[in-house]
Amino acid sequence: MDLTLINAPQMVALSNYLSTVVIPPLGTAYLAAFVRKAGYEVKILDAIGSGMKRLSKYRDFYLRGISFDEIVEKINPDTRVIGIGCMFSTQWPSVCDLIKLIKKRHPGIPIILGGEHCTGLPEFCLKKSPADACVLGEGEEALLDLIRFYLTGSPSMENIKGTAFRKSDGSIQIQSERARITAIDDLPRPAWDLIDVEQYIDYNQPHGATKGRSIPMLATRGCPYQCTFCSNASMWTTKWIARNPKAVVDEMEEYMRKYRANDFHFEDLTAIIKKDWVMTFCNEILDRGMKISWQLPSGTRSEAIDLECAIMMKKAGCHHFAYAPESGSMETLQIIRKKVNLDRLFQSARDAMKAEIRVQCFFILGFPHERAKHIWETFKVIFKCAWTGISEVHISAFAPYPNCELFHQLQADGKIPELSDEYFFALYGQDDLLRRKSYNDRISSGMLAVLIWMGYITFFGSYYLMRPHRFISSILGSEDGGGKLAKIIKGTFKNLQDMLRVRVPVKNSQA
Repeated sequence: MDLTLINAPQMVALSNYLSTVVIPPLGTAYLAAFVRKAGYEVKILDAIGSGMKRLSKYRDFYLRGISFDEIVEKINPDTRVIGIGCMFSTQWPSVCDLIKLIKKRHPGIPIILGGEHCTGLPEFCLKKSPADACVLGEGEEALLDLIRFYLTGSPSMENIKGTAFRKSDGSIQIQSERARITAIDDLPRPAWDLIDVEQYIDYNQPHGATKGRSIPMLATRGCPYQCTFCSNASMWTTKWIARNPKAVVDEMEEYMRKYRANDFHFEDLTAIIKKDWVMTFCNEILDRGMKISWQLPSGTRSEAIDLECAIMMKKAGCHHFAYAPESGSMETLQIIRKKVNLDRLFQSARDAMKAEIRVQCFFILGFPHERAKHIWETFKVIFKCAWTGISEVHISAFAPYPNCELFHQLQADGKIPELSDEYFFALYGQDDLLRRKSYNDRISSGMLAVLIWMGYITFFGSYYLMRPHRFISSILGSEDGGGKLAKIIKGTFKNLQDMLRVRVPVKNSQA
């Protein structure tokens, strides 16, 4: 076995929205397909898929998936390279513990770490864990070069861009940035045959609303914007690259045949930038007579979506997407460099709703500069969302993810004195109803939690008072009213059932 890619267990807390999202590892499947196309033998060890309903106690949280010991036991001892990803910094403490255990049991196998976390903190990750190298940014080409190095010795490590590695003297060397892949239509499709996709479909807890037999996809890569709270620019740069719409629809048809998929969740950072692209995409679906649904749960831009576009999207099967105004304060939007026109966003949302597409809006409270007036302006826009008829809002606490601009500012101000496990766990509070960490001198962590609850009460209280007939349909997820809220409620009950099975907490081994 040339390469074993590990999809590590998922952090779970009953009060956290992210705990209700259980999707097959799209990035891992892309990497596996790329390495396999180059002629190498690849296996995906999917810890989540191997124990989807199994939760084990980990610190103050749970982990979804098989235990660390079971993961190590499943690693083929003949594996020549191990790859493990850490997309979200909240997962770093558990991923680090897993790496230590793997290295202890298999000291001779090189371990490559990838994902947005190590892209932001490569030196830290290599100092804190026994991983041998990191892939920085877009992973396919750098991972393949590292595999070639470990298997053949060529190219030399010093010539592999987009990586970081530990030298023989123990020092860490960070290589120059690797250029983004531009011919993304030439990339092989995700290696879903190496994963039990069917059980993810049956578990039915996708990122977006539950609508049918769902599968995640990507139509684009990257985001052209530079919001100060976002670390995606360091991961992907600001280059936005779209696939050929025909190739995207070809892939959808393949999944319809193989997996009977009928609902597609596009996990793009910013799926819609150009109107002509989405119109061509929709026409391609309609011309083929495909009876499907699709959605954009991660959010997209409003500039390209007018009434004509929204009607076309609805005809082609789109039923849900999200916008991310983040704040209702024009001053805040300027400070965080969020290039959004709120009036244009609301007009686009109204156009989408006329086309009978459900719209959600994302907000963030607790930016370091915010005062009462900024919070109040955001609350007014949250109320406007309810008044306008936007179906749902999601309100997060500001979290300084590694390598974003605000992270560096807070470090310089001494607000993040060290990168401890407590800091990484605090990032999990961004989407947790009980755990909140404030980085604003004027707002305590407790007050931030209260403000977020008040934001939800403002929206949902107003929304359902004005539309009481939609309350039951939203909760139950009926055809005319089901959205993310229904998915979150169902997912929370599923998590509770899985937690109740943990009668005697099983502690994952730590090195």
